[in-house]
Amino acid sequence: MSKIFQPQVFWDPSQKKYAVKTPFSDKYVNDLKCLLDHSPRFDGINKIWLVEEDDIETLKKIIAGHFPEHIYGKMDFVPKPDASKKQSQTPAQLNGAQSAALTMFEIGGFETARKVYSMLIKQYHPDISTDPQAHDKAAAITKAWRDLKQQLGWS
Repeated sequence: MSKIFQPQVFWDPSQKKYAVKTPFSDKYVNDLKCLLDHSPRFDGINKIWLVEEDDIETLKKIIAGHFPEHIYGKMDFVPKPDASKKQSQTPAQLNGAQSAALTMFEIGGFETARKVYSMLIKQYHPDISTDPQAHDKAAAITKAWRDLKQQLGWS
């Protein structure tokens, strides 16, 4: 039996479209192709559907109809970042490792990044860790999490 995972919808700035990751269903794919005003495009490499911004409300309804919350959990939806919020840096301005990490979390989505943050903060929380640098590491992890959310428009 395949693992059930919650549907994910997030803004993909490189495509200027919403990226949609859901369990596979023939009926769902058919509804995507028939009910959206603009034709969605499937990215086979990343296994995501790319959907126009104008179709987002219809998309949410299609997902809700095919992947009920009581079975799949609440849809993980990360909206398009507000263009009026000025970001301090772009990925091109970051060094290679930072840019790679940013790209990885951008593709993985908010929920993946939140789980990584949660795992690290549990490991280095000063009340739990025996590491003498735990307080400093926990503070750095929290700052990095805030910076990541701001950089990707998740805050």
